[in-house]
Amino acid sequence: MTASARVRRGATGVESEREKMLAGRPYLARDPDLVAARGRARDLLRRYNATSQREAALRRFLLSKIVGATIIPRSNATWTPQMTEYRHQVNDWIRHGAQFDRVLDFDQVMKDPTNPDIMNPVLEFGDHIHPNPYGYFLMGQSISLSAFQGAVPD
Repeated sequence: MTASARVRRGATGVESEREKMLAGRPYLARDPDLVAARGRARDLLRRYNATSQREAALRRFLLSKIVGATIIPRSNATWTPQMTEYRHQVNDWIRHGAQFDRVLDFDQVMKDPTNPDIMNPVLEFGDHIHPNPYGYFLMGQSISLSAFQGAVPD
């Protein structure tokens, strides 16, 4: 209890409902200001949670379809063999263990056919990290849009 709270209590030693609330202890909301504040908070929560039927349907859809994407190869100076091993492990989990509704296998699209630990030189920007425009184009082409058709409710 703060010194100012002790002074406010005076000789009675009675703690106000507001002081109990601020201290995180149970309180009776008889104080008109507290009752009004609780009502305003309740109204805000109701408005925040209220949605149209379309918004609710869209939210249900977005939460029901999960799409995973594999990590593309990279081989710049800061990329270590250990990181490559982690990339392989994560991609294996994405493909086989994560139970995604759909997997976008960008690793398969971007890897060098002769060395799966590096990006295909034809598809990389030159920094050994980012795809070039043609690489991004092929990544986009690898996505079947039919998986997303009819997904958003009218």
